[in-house]
Amino acid sequence: MNEAFYYLKDIAKKEDIVFATSGGELGMIKLGSLLKDRIDCKFVVNFRDPLNYGYMNGLRRDKKFHIGREKAHEKYMTNADLILTSSQYYADVLSDKFTYLSSKIVNNYFGYITKLDIEKYQRKISQKINIAYVGSMGVTQSPELLYKSWKLLDDEGIELFFIGDISSYKPLQNINDKGVHFINFMPHNDFLKFMCENIDVGFPMIGALPDGDGRDIINTQGYGLASRYDDVELLSKNIQKIKNRSYLAGIKKKILDDRDSWSMESKILEVDKLLKDMKK
Repeated sequence: MNEAFYYLKDIAKKEDIVFATSGGELGMIKLGSLLKDRIDCKFVVNFRDPLNYGYMNGLRRDKKFHIGREKAHEKYMTNADLILTSSQYYADVLSDKFTYLSSKIVNNYFGYITKLDIEKYQRKISQKINIAYVGSMGVTQSPELLYKSWKLLDDEGIELFFIGDISSYKPLQNINDKGVHFINFMPHNDFLKFMCENIDVGFPMIGALPDGDGRDIINTQGYGLASRYDDVELLSKNIQKIKNRSYLAGIKKKILDDRDSWSMESKILEVDKLLKDMKK
């Protein structure tokens, strides 16, 4: 970090904006703050993830032993002209904790990078509803909740796909139901082809999530149905509800109608406006 500072202090100018992005570490934020102190430029803190070893609503993000960062966290944020987060939940946490900084704190969601050309894929004709869980298989995600909810329905018209490595996750290893399929990770293009052929493009979402942005967005924007992560019964009811074809079509239409607004190209325009306003 010191080498970067000594290199940049003679390159950056007062008219520049130092945009310091953090994926949880403090180094880039400290560097940005030092550069602002040195050259009096504008300084933006960009939290793509909450700060490691910090607290959110009284809960520490990482429980490993580490020297406290609360004072440094506040010091560098206080020096910022703009503070960006990637979730409204974290923006609210920071605003509640540092009320005098709330006017500087703005949420800007991630957007998708590549727009999928869905016209070149044709979904296989099926009378069944296919639901896919894709991603990490672990206690944090608890994908077996989806299986337990599906099991309550006892409905042959709904099939599950678990896409990922279950070799080290025991709760899924002894499942052999006819309507449940396990697929290892596949190359990106093959994965897209599989999803588009077997799962409705538009990806209506079934969620089992903690309080936060994910659950709120799914429910309030009409992109699917999301329950609390520990409410297996409601998750089961949501799966049954989404089986209704007209209801499913409405969700799909809403997602496709809103799709462009969630692109990175669209989301970065929000940041561009904030930066221009900051420079006025």
